[in-house]
Amino acid sequence: MIKRILGDVPTWAKRENPLLRYELTRRMDDSISIGRIILWVIGLSILIFGGYIFATEGLQRGFQLPYTLDIWRMIIFPLFFVQLVMRVAGLSLGVGAVSDERQRQTWDNLRATERGATIGVRSRWVSVFYRLKGLVLTTLLARLVLIGAILYELTSMQGDYLNLLTARALPSVSVEVGIILLSAFMTAFIIMPFTATGVDIAIGLLISTGVRNRAISALIQMLVILVRVVTSVGLFWFSWQLLNDNLTLDPNSALALIGSSAILADWGIILSQLSQAGQLWSQVPFLVYAGAFMLVWAILQVAVTSGILKLAIRTAEVRE
Repeated sequence: MIKRILGDVPTWAKRENPLLRYELTRRMDDSISIGRIILWVIGLSILIFGGYIFATEGLQRGFQLPYTLDIWRMIIFPLFFVQLVMRVAGLSLGVGAVSDERQRQTWDNLRATERGATIGVRSRWVSVFYRLKGLVLTTLLARLVLIGAILYELTSMQGDYLNLLTARALPSVSVEVGIILLSAFMTAFIIMPFTATGVDIAIGLLISTGVRNRAISALIQMLVILVRVVTSVGLFWFSWQLLNDNLTLDPNSALALIGSSAILADWGIILSQLSQAGQLWSQVPFLVYAGAFMLVWAILQVAVTSGILKLAIRTAEVRE
């Protein structure tokens, strides 16, 4: 999956890498467990049904034309929940990746080999993505559905819908600039699950390589998870209240709230319904540029992940 998305990948990220193959094989029984698959299907079905109940106002009505708003309302909360689980799981699995090797007393032997720490840390980073493939694919599929809804909405008003929205934006932009900004948003909307989760996994690996005491490592892990959950839920909830006119903020505060939510909490879900986004564009100055900012942030997350992994490798190499 990673190769299909990113093209050719480094040797340590390929299945031919013995360490990566070992990690995947060692956990194969868990990953294909029928029980886990059944539980995942049941859980996902419950989330989708819950979203449908919300979208239809407690089953009081069916979906209404043009359907895109109701599809967004059905997906938004289940998708946010899945993303939150993915972030927490990525961090936790990252912390556990090296700790498990230490417990089996194999980490020091690996670290002592040539480039052992480098290959070991990076292989475990990739292996966590493989272990999260169910969550990643679910998130990606839901986001592709929302992208499809955006593209469908663009056909409204004989193709002039985007022109109307960008003309009402603060500040107004030309339709050509609007197309570029919307394209940047859709690109960031697709890749942010990978870049943000990559940062979380790298942080977990840094904790694991830098803290040998399992109790202290677990405490740091819980603190980071707590901050992640509180921040994500808080930003998303206040953004939702602002969108539904249940919260009044000055323009600068509203921009800070929606922007922070887009890059730190929901990865752009609030802005992924075109009519709702257009409404916010007309109320919050400069929010029309959020897509470009999200794309820059996603690129920065790649650099941050690389830096954290290098720090984790250096920590693994120098610690006794």
